[in-house]
Amino acid sequence: MSFCHLISSWVYERLKQLATRIKIHAISDLPRSLALSALTSYRSRYFSSQPPPTSEVLEKVYSLVGGRMTFLSRVAKSPDMLGECAAICEREKTWFLNQCWILGEEMDDDVMDQQKFASCAMLLAKALVDKEKEELAAASPEDSEGDADGEMNFSHPIPQIPLHTSRQIMTRADFIQQYDHINVFTIDSRAMVRADSVPMQNAFREICGEPAFEEHLQKTLDRISAIESLGRTREVVAKDLVLGGKVYKIKDGKGKGWTVEVEEVEEEEGKKSG
Repeated sequence: MSFCHLISSWVYERLKQLATRIKIHAISDLPRSLALSALTSYRSRYFSSQPPPTSEVLEKVYSLVGGRMTFLSRVAKSPDMLGECAAICEREKTWFLNQCWILGEEMDDDVMDQQKFASCAMLLAKALVDKEKEELAAASPEDSEGDADGEMNFSHPIPQIPLHTSRQIMTRADFIQQYDHINVFTIDSRAMVRADSVPMQNAFREICGEPAFEEHLQKTLDRISAIESLGRTREVVAKDLVLGGKVYKIKDGKGKGWTVEVEEVEEEEGKKSG
């Protein structure tokens, strides 16, 4: 039995436990050659009286929105193709910031749970941007033509990280499905995590490229750690230390906790101290 679906892991996750013979056909974004051809065809349909776009404009459009059909259709219908690309990228960036922006060291402890969700997203976004830099640095000119299966290789690389590695980066295992549901990150049927789209990857690159981003992220993580540390702290109050004439000695239980011993203070010592 075969199933066709968009890039998502939920079909595979739900059917894998019950099916022994299953094959998933993922419908992904168009590769570079097909995307440019489709964009040219759409453009000639909606603006037949105008000359076709130049190769430089087509390449620029593809670098901004990739091969997502919904984005290519919007761009083809717009009089200003590059302007529409910029608007799409800005919408994706705004969506990501509204869902996952971090508040820094001044954040209140009431928003710690939401900031855990946001900081993990930023950590994963930064990991994808770093991986993209590594892949571009290691890429050769021959890679720009694509692989034998027709998939995008260097033509528009969207970095991918295995699902288990992404959970290790975030130190959380439960957030990644929520990111997939809000269209920030995508988990495909091969359990690979990447940005939901090319404009979203562009947003990751722009946000992580800000000068103070890493410092701001680290301050947020430090603030979360400090709030969690306060929640694990217990306070011992010796209320009758003076009035009751008792001395409290706190001793380490050698890994088994702490013990409190109470000793009576002699009367003469109590008078001298008075």
